[in-house]
Order: sequence, then structure tokens, then C-alpha cells
Amino acid sequence: MEEKAVSDVLTILMYKWFFELLEHYLRTNPIAQSVLLEMGFRFTLSGKNEVRRPDLGVVLNDNPIPLLPHDKSYHGIYDMCIEALSDSTTETK
Repeated sequence: MEEKAVSDVLTILMYKWFFELLEHYLRTNPIAQSVLLEMGFRFTLSGKNEVRRPDLGVVLNDNPIPLLPHDKSYHGIYDMCIEALSDSTTETK
């Protein structure tokens, strides 16, 4: 496990609200899949390979690179990435 800055309760509640809203929308309109647990993806930025692990990723069904059931990382680029931001540091946990 990596050490990360922690969110406060209000940030966690807002993240939970957004996630529940997104999941309800996707149950009603099954146009995408959402991914939790910081499933990473790679992309090139300024000629350098970068890895990102968002808190929540969304892959639309029409994305040319599908999200497969046994993927351990996403092989495309998410259509939407969501991060729960923290104003703390790893030292101020």
C-alpha cells in the first residue's frame, strides 16, 4: 500500500454522493462502466510515459478500447477520471 494524504469526512461524503449519482445514472442509462480501486492507465504527456491511478474512472461503451473483466490496468485512456482531493499531506494525517 502506498501512503497517501487523507481526505476529511466532508470530502468522502461528497465523493460517495457523486459515486452513487453516477452509478444510478449508469443503471438507468447503461452507456459506460465505472472502475474503482485506482485501476491505472498509461498515456504519453510531453513525450514521456505517465501512469495515472484515479480514484474513479469511467469508460464509455463506445470507447475503442474496452474495459475487460480480468484487466489489472486499463489499456486505453479513461473517458472521465475523478479524484477526491485532500488538503492534507502524508505528514498531517
